Amino acid sequence: MRAIGASVWISLAALLLFRAEAGAIELDVRADRTEIDLEGRITLTLTIRGAQGDVEIDLGSTDGFRPYSSGTSQNISIVNGRMDASLTHTYLLFPSEKGEFTIGPFRAMHGREEATAPAIRVRVTEAAGPAPSPRPEPPAERKRGEQRDVFIRTFLDKKEAYIGEAITLTFRLYTRIRFAGDPQYEPPSTEGFWKEDLPPQQRSYTEIDGRRYLVTEVKTALFPTRAGRLAVGPAGLTYEEDAFFSSDPFELLRGGLGRRRPVRETLRTDSLAVQVKPLPENGRPPGFGGAVGSFVFQASLDKNEVRANEPVTLSLTVEGEGNIQAATLPETRVPDSFKVYDSGSSTDVSKEGYRVRGRKTYTRVLVPRYGGDYELPPVFFSFFDPERGTYVTRTAGPFPIRVEGPLPEEKREQREIARREEDIRYLKEPGDLRWRSSDEAPPLRALAAGNLLPLLLLGALYAARKRREKYARDPAWARARRADRAAREFLTDARRKLPGGDPRELAASLSRGLIGFLSDKGNIPATGMTRRELDRELAGRAVPAETRERLSRFLEACDRARFSETPLSGEERARLVQEAEDLLRLLGRRMSEGGR
Repeated sequence: MRAIGASVWISLAALLLFRAEAGAIELDVRADRTEIDLEGRITLTLTIRGAQGDVEIDLGSTDGFRPYSSGTSQNISIVNGRMDASLTHTYLLFPSEKGEFTIGPFRAMHGREEATAPAIRVRVTEAAGPAPSPRPEPPAERKRGEQRDVFIRTFLDKKEAYIGEAITLTFRLYTRIRFAGDPQYEPPSTEGFWKEDLPPQQRSYTEIDGRRYLVTEVKTALFPTRAGRLAVGPAGLTYEEDAFFSSDPFELLRGGLGRRRPVRETLRTDSLAVQVKPLPENGRPPGFGGAVGSFVFQASLDKNEVRANEPVTLSLTVEGEGNIQAATLPETRVPDSFKVYDSGSSTDVSKEGYRVRGRKTYTRVLVPRYGGDYELPPVFFSFFDPERGTYVTRTAGPFPIRVEGPLPEEKREQREIARREEDIRYLKEPGDLRWRSSDEAPPLRALAAGNLLPLLLLGALYAARKRREKYARDPAWARARRADRAAREFLTDARRKLPGGDPRELAASLSRGLIGFLSDKGNIPATGMTRRELDRELAGRAVPAETRERLSRFLEACDRARFSETPLSGEERARLVQEAEDLLRLLGRRMSEGGR
């Protein structure tokens, strides 16, 4: 019954880890409003359900608007064995002229799948209310902007920063004229930086040497990825002046009665430089994963009392200001008797107030196999705070768990040995030994056997006891000893399913068996690992890169066979089983030679 229960739980866990409900993606588009004035904006939210990873978005027609990306968020949840994934893209649309416009139709593409959503009608009216009051201008910009109707500037809020620290790049357009069309903005090159747009644009008025300018400001967050002197290239702007709205009232007369051909002009800013400092080695925590900023870390269990083979969910959350996309959540250590499975993750990014903030949540499902009182050790999250110039470590835990159910096999064997030692006692006081003489001498073989058999039996009992004690002292050694036998059993089962079995079930059995072999042979929690983590773990155990690459291709082939609509042919199934056998032999030899 225990074997059947364990098989059921392993199958359920495999479903949680690998299987998502098949089906086409869905696209839902919502706009927060359909009527605005020229000073307003529209928040456009596109939600793609049933997709994970990269999704290509096509907004369709955006005539009359300037679109800016406001961030993305991903959410993955698993309920009753069903995985639901959704990806949300947020855009801000700023009107450039009044009138009635059509936004869309919208389209999302994920691999070969495509989803569409209908267009949205929007009405843009004239801006209401007085123009914003002028704001003072820095003297340096006032001097450089002399006698120009249009000019542009870029500047950084920091000239020196650490790797991963947020730097704000500001682009400003100053104009006294109307444009014939939307100016073409060429963003600066930012090699060596991770870049995040910071919408929305800001518009205001300023006076420079008595001349009134409309100022359009665009901000971008830059996160340097390497140390040294990095350059932000020049930004460019190409525009055409509208002759009917020229700042010179006699301009039309010079061009005759007809409208003159607009002149196309391109402007460029100066390059900017920033000195990037490496993160200090002094005081760097062992588990530091590269997060830079100011964060809060939380971890929690959904319950502290559970029965054996029932799941417990551990949630890890990092929230704060900084490049949350680059934050790596810490690994969790659990007892060997727990199975660990990835349940999902979600990342939400906010750019409110022109600051990059975010929240990253990662959940893991823990399945205790045996009863007892356990304690998950504390979880540590470290980050570098550039404002203080020091590393900060946040701690959550420890987490006690009480599991109701049978004890582990090793502990049961220890208790059984102790009970038998109590039971092996003489039943009564021995009496006086009295020898009875006999004229018939016993045979020599019988005499030897009578003396040697008890010694051999005691030796066998002693060896068995030592073996059980070693199993109890060293669970990793015990798992490694059982790994080869388990591998032979699952290969035998795979060959039995080869002729007429379900190819999907065969691929799942091969993938599950090979990962279980690695977990037992090398004492690796491979079942709860991603492919990249498993490859890194095997590389640390001196497994050659060629073998690791071969293993990765095999697992990918198993996944394709499990989820493909076209079943494998008999030849392909036989080749998959042979590849599993070869990998078991290669990995087993490497582990036995010193990979552990």
